[in-house]
Amino acid sequence: WIRDSYLNRSPEGLGTKHADASHFRTDKDGLAPLAHFRPGPNDLYVYHPKHGRGHFQFEGKRRDGTMRFALDTPGRVAGTLTIDGKPNPLAWFSLTHDTAGDDSEFLQYVTVPEPDGTFVVEGLPSGDLSLEISAFKVRWNRLVHTEPGEVTELDLPLALGTTRVEITPVVPQENAEPRFGGKLTMDDGVGTLNMGAAVSDDGVLRFERVPAGTADVLV
Repeated sequence: WIRDSYLNRSPEGLGTKHADASHFRTDKDGLAPLAHFRPGPNDLYVYHPKHGRGHFQFEGKRRDGTMRFALDTPGRVAGTLTIDGKPNPLAWFSLTHDTAGDDSEFLQYVTVPEPDGTFVVEGLPSGDLSLEISAFKVRWNRLVHTEPGEVTELDLPLALGTTRVEITPVVPQENAEPRFGGKLTMDDGVGTLNMGAAVSDDGVLRFERVPAGTADVLV
């Protein structure tokens, strides 16, 4: 069963969606009538609740016929997530797939680990997905690669530190009371750690629980 799908022949070129796209749904046998499309190159975008999204290109003909398209068998990501050696019930993470390849369309999977820190995310498309983990106002980012029908195992032993980083920005006199912030990023061996902070009332930018290592700060 395919839902939320559409077909178009874009005047801007293949891969570009536009308002004249024809939407359709398949029946339980996976069949759907595709009519009134122009001869020549066409784009077919499909979505399945378990198999994710697919993009197919085909040449339209001036006659009736049957075309067959197959989505990949979905992949899975499974593993364990701990923070400072312990499961964290407040942590959550998302896997994002850039379905169009140009940052214009995303398919996102959001989940939280079990109480023991284990997790399983099913129905993932094959390819590279962006993993983002959030806990304690901190985010970790990394890429995860999935293959059709296979399980990608992930061990995510994340850790926070005990160091506080304080920065006092130098502000021009005409902007004596700014309200801006900054971002701290560093590679902790598991992924890219991201911390955000706002300038406090005393004019200091503070990052708490920073792990040991080299960090970049953008104010």
